[in-house]
Order: sequence, then structure tokens, then C-alpha cells
Amino acid sequence: MGNIQSETETSKHGRSPKHHTGSSIQVSAPTNVDRSDFILKFDPHLASLADALWKGSFKSQVIPLREYESLVHKLNDRSDKLAYFVELAVGTDLNEKALQNFFCWLKFGRTFSDTLEKALFGTLTTSLLGLNSIEQIISRLRPMYQDVAEDLARLVFHTLTSSVPINVDFSISSRFSTLLSPGLLWVLSVVLSPPFKRPSETRFVNAAPLEIEQLHHLHQLYDSMSNGFSVTRIKELAFEYSGPLIVLLKTEGYLFCLASDQGLKDSMKTYGDTESKLFRIEPEFAKLVSGRSSKLAGPGVETGIIYSNFTAKTTRRGLLVGHQPLVAPALEINEGFTELRFTGSPPMKLIAVEIWAAGSPEKLTDLRAQKAWEFSQVNKEKNRKFKLEEDWRESTDRHILSMAGVNVNRSALLGATEEPPQNIPNK
Repeated sequence: MGNIQSETETSKHGRSPKHHTGSSIQVSAPTNVDRSDFILKFDPHLASLADALWKGSFKSQVIPLREYESLVHKLNDRSDKLAYFVELAVGTDLNEKALQNFFCWLKFGRTFSDTLEKALFGTLTTSLLGLNSIEQIISRLRPMYQDVAEDLARLVFHTLTSSVPINVDFSISSRFSTLLSPGLLWVLSVVLSPPFKRPSETRFVNAAPLEIEQLHHLHQLYDSMSNGFSVTRIKELAFEYSGPLIVLLKTEGYLFCLASDQGLKDSMKTYGDTESKLFRIEPEFAKLVSGRSSKLAGPGVETGIIYSNFTAKTTRRGLLVGHQPLVAPALEINEGFTELRFTGSPPMKLIAVEIWAAGSPEKLTDLRAQKAWEFSQVNKEKNRKFKLEEDWRESTDRHILSMAGVNVNRSALLGATEEPPQNIPNK
């Protein structure tokens, strides 16, 4: 904690920057800009960001338009957006309040639950306070927060160049639930990639969607709160979905997220390729398991991180996740889907389970078509049985059996009171 040194002006990142290009940037602002009017352009939750932008760029309470435009160009031209916001928040004085402001900006000013805030930023803040330079801080943050920093820059750029505000309350196609809160949606937008993310409508004109907007399509398939803890119901509602899935698992004190790029299968073989991952969200965020490419491993080598067998009795049953799930699972759920064991811990009772479809709309359409077909087959079987009962009295088979001396009367008299056998000799 305290004063820090900046060794270089910017830190380069391998990904292409998402900044506005072109020689002309249109700014919607009066000839002179007042500080209070500047801050009012921003969503109230981002007031601290607006204040930092003003203090970091201007020295008076009113500025001419050319200085305002200079700020817009500076933000647009800076290729490393993460470094830009870290420097803006920290300056030369690294302290806990500065880091809290920075994390608040990355969340677009939204407030998370105390448990989720602590899980994401508690230990991270402590570790960052022990660093000695801006570059070290940026390097520590870059793997997880590079993309969301670029999204924040786009949000600020739009705010500064447009008179139309951006609503930062993001949603999903299904309603939020017990486990999937707006805060957790933001976390998933930070840690997940395609195929879980999909192109979607955006709040920006002629622009790519924000990372969090690319999860708008999430659709709930199973919720233990409404569907009950039942392997049969889980298999019925989720196992036939052939797209990528997100499974949320809650126990007392823990929240886990399993992202499977190959859905869920009832199989004795492992599965889950490169983009499959297991995260511990609470009490402290960590990526526990990452999938490996089956193509790079070669033929015959099982690389799947997921094993889920609830049918075959000749081998291990339950849901297991790990780099060697059958040998050393990082997470294990029993075959009744009621208990969870984490890295050798005692069994913990599952409090809530949710499964979310994250694939294309066609995957949901296929699932619904499959369910409709299964329902029609069940109805056909029921109708066939009823017809057999109705036609029995006139059946040729019945008459043949009767001629052969087989008593078929009692099965034919549906609903009639069965008479006791007559003339049974006493023993």
C-alpha cells in the first residue's frame, strides 16, 4: 500500500482493441461543459468514474469543448483500456478505496451481494495491495478483466459522445433465479467464452455486443426449487439437451459452476472439451478445472473432465468432475443428486441446483420437438392399451380361447364384481 511507480506508459495485450476508429468523432456537447453536467451524463452508479475522469483531465469547474473532445480522443486512442482505468483509479497512491472504485467501474457500478463481493475481490484486493507497480497490478488483473475493461471503455465512449444514455441493467431470456442473479451473470460474462456466449442484440448502434449481452440467451432447463431434487427429473429436463450447459450447485457456504461445452450425458465415458470448466464461485472465487483438447491428445486418449453415469450399475455412479474424474475428482455428486463432495471433503447436502441452456435457439427447438415426440408416443401407447380393453369382448382370440375351455369371462367383465368359485370340495 502507498506510493507506486509506473515503469511504462501502456501495457500491450494480444487481443484486438475494441475502440472507435476514424478521423472524426462526433461529440454531443455544448460549447462549454460544466463539471456537474458532465457527471450527470453518467449512470448514477458510475458517478465515481465520472468524477475521476474529470479530476484526471481538467483543472477547472468549466471547460471548453476542445478539452472535452481531447478527453474523448484520449480514451479512444488508448489501446490498453485496462491500463487506462487502473491508472485512473490508482494514480500514484495504491489504497483499498482506489481498488474498490476500480472494481465498481468494472461492474458498471452495480452492487453485488456481500458474499459475492468478498468471493471475487476480497483476497484479490489484499494481494494487489502488496504489489509495487502499476504494471504488476495490470498483469495480475489482465487474464480475467481485460475484456470487461474494454466494454467499460465503450460504455464511457458512448456516454461522452451521445445524448442517449445506456441502461446498465442487463437481463436474460429467462427470469433471474435463486442462484443466477445479475451479479453472477456478470461473473459468467467475465469467465466464459463461446460456445456459451452468442451474438445478440446490443444497446450500441452498429457495434458488437458487450460480453454480458452475449449471455442474454440463457434459458433455464431445471431448478431444484420448483422441480425437486430428482435424478429422473434432471435427466428428463436437461440430459437430452445437446448444446452447452451451465450447472450451478449450491451447498452451505459454497457455490460452484460447471460449464459443459457438450451438455450432460448419461454415459460411462468422460466428456467435456476445451471450453468446459469448473469454477468455485463462493466463498472464494477460483477456477478449479479446465478442459483439454481431445484433438491434441490423440486417438484413444480420454481427456474429458466430466463423468456422469446414473444408469449402469457395473461402474461408478454419480457426477464427477476433474482432470481425471474417475481417479481424482475435484467435485463429486452422489447418484441421488442430493450430496456434493469437494476435493475429499465430507459430503455436503445440496441446497439448490440449477441447469441453464447456453446453446443456439435451434438446440432448444430440437429439445422441445424431442419432448413433444416422446409425449405423443406415450399417448399412443395409452390409447393402444385402452383400445385393447374395449375390443376384447369381440376379439377373435377371446372366442378361440373360450372354445378351448379357457375361462375368459372375468377379464372381459370390466368393472363387474367377481363371483367366488363354486363347488369347491371341502378338504
